[in-house]
Amino acid sequence: MMMVLDRSDVVSCRSFPTSLKGPAELWFAKLKPNSIRSFTELAKAFMSCFHSSVKQKKTATNLLAVKQRPDESIRDYITCFNGEALKIKDLDDAMAFNTLHNGVTNHDLVKSLALDLVTNMPQLLDRCYQYANMFDIMKA
Repeated sequence: MMMVLDRSDVVSCRSFPTSLKGPAELWFAKLKPNSIRSFTELAKAFMSCFHSSVKQKKTATNLLAVKQRPDESIRDYITCFNGEALKIKDLDDAMAFNTLHNGVTNHDLVKSLALDLVTNMPQLLDRCYQYANMFDIMKA
């Protein structure tokens, strides 16, 4: 697989494939003989192939994409939003409030929020759940 030029890389290069499984093991097996000259080169080749598989940390900006879909209930939207919010380390309360508030698309709830302003997350969640309960009762 490789021709190691630097003796300090020998142990690293020889032990590297023992830690691989699945697609990474197949990738390694397909390397052309003598195509890798150092452990640094091996690491770079590996990273360029599998970097997109690394889970990226979620940020508050990711929450901006969480919007209530037209066919999604208010309750399901809040569940989805909370699931995404929990993945964000040190999420600012104001950012969570604003993104949840802006993600609501249910016309009746949007009207209610515009006419009777809420200023914090507990109030917003309370209003959302009031409307979710109302729609559940109307469905029944």
